[in-house]
Amino acid sequence: MSEPKDNNDKIKIILVGNTSVGKTAIINRFNYNSFSDTIPSKFVMNYIEHAITINNENINIVVWDTAGQEKFKFLNKLFIKN
Repeated sequence: MSEPKDNNDKIKIILVGNTSVGKTAIINRFNYNSFSDTIPSKFVMNYIEHAITINNENINIVVWDTAGQEKFKFLNKLFIKN
């Protein structure tokens, strides 16, 4: 079996939703393979990068975890447009 080829492509995923619906829990499960239902609410955006191999190619996935509070929703549009 050959080594996976490096691919500079990135897949961008943005999790949006109300406060305390599980956005950060999904990221932690995906990136660290752990789950906790007692994660405190965030007041800032957070992101992780995770490399996976699909069809023998390495692909970087960038997942943005947005703040769910109403006062931060204007920031979501900045991340979604790019």
